[in-house]
Amino acid sequence: VQVAVQRGLRCALAENSKFGGTCLTRGCIPSKMLTTPADAIRQAEQASKIGVNLRLENISWDSIGRRMRRQIDYCRDIEHNLTQIENLDIYRGNASFTGKKTLRVRHADGSFSEELTAAHIVIAAGARPLVPAVEGLEDTGYMTYETFFDSDFPKTPWNSLLIIGGGAVAAEFAHIFSAMGTAVTMIQRNARLLPKEDEDISAFAQTQFENNAITVLKNSQVVRAYSDNNEKHLVVRDNLSGEETDVRGEAILAAAGVQSNADLLRVDNAGIATDEHGWIQTDAYLQTGVPGVWALGDINGKYPFRHKANYEAELWIHNFFSPKKEQKEDISRWYKKEKK
Repeated sequence: VQVAVQRGLRCALAENSKFGGTCLTRGCIPSKMLTTPADAIRQAEQASKIGVNLRLENISWDSIGRRMRRQIDYCRDIEHNLTQIENLDIYRGNASFTGKKTLRVRHADGSFSEELTAAHIVIAAGARPLVPAVEGLEDTGYMTYETFFDSDFPKTPWNSLLIIGGGAVAAEFAHIFSAMGTAVTMIQRNARLLPKEDEDISAFAQTQFENNAITVLKNSQVVRAYSDNNEKHLVVRDNLSGEETDVRGEAILAAAGVQSNADLLRVDNAGIATDEHGWIQTDAYLQTGVPGVWALGDINGKYPFRHKANYEAELWIHNFFSPKKEQKEDISRWYKKEKK
């Protein structure tokens, strides 16, 4: 947006949450405010292996939480700076397409903005947590990485935590809270932990987790959830034996993956194609099937990483503001390299 305004274009930006996106406000960055002290705890516990005996006196969860919230609060500076830019209109709320090149924004109070139209539209609405369809889960109560970094952040570490999932997000939360003294149980439907990593890495992580008293139930599916005496229960079925086990904890974290936000934008109204999983389809230049509409970041389904989104933004800026003969198709070569 800033580059476009600097090049003389009038722009509008719609945002329904904290400015800065997942990475800065409810993902990578604030989570590192928690993994860093967790790493220090584990290193202290293992220091005797190199001849250094350390003793952990206490953990100040309040201090850790304040440091994390200070990082999240940078979103206010981002929003303030954006509001100072001339020729940039900020719309707070959920944007959705009403036609091929028209949108409107639904505000928090339920009202709608005027209809917006533009010759060029960039979709960078990302993804949201994928919550598995489990009987009783809604009534039992759960959190996601989004709500954890907001209303569900605990006043003290839980005594016990159930995590649905076994990918990167699930593993990071398991590491954080097990280091803080929480009894963690992970329910992973896949045959191994961190299935997108090399098998050797998965096996090493599994060993490390088990050595740190983290229970990992692999090849397992959550079939039912319920609460009893202020505890939350998950009924877990072993996919191989069919045997069911009841596990319980103080809280449940749903970390089973992410899903595209394209449906919330009603991209079907604009004739924008998505694949079978709901990710917006683009060509090598990040263009959708609708001329003048691009999709960047997680929402196009091509690797959900912040650095990849940054690269796509740079590529779009170069191609959009460069003569046709200077445009690059680097993104396709990057994808091919990653797939190898």
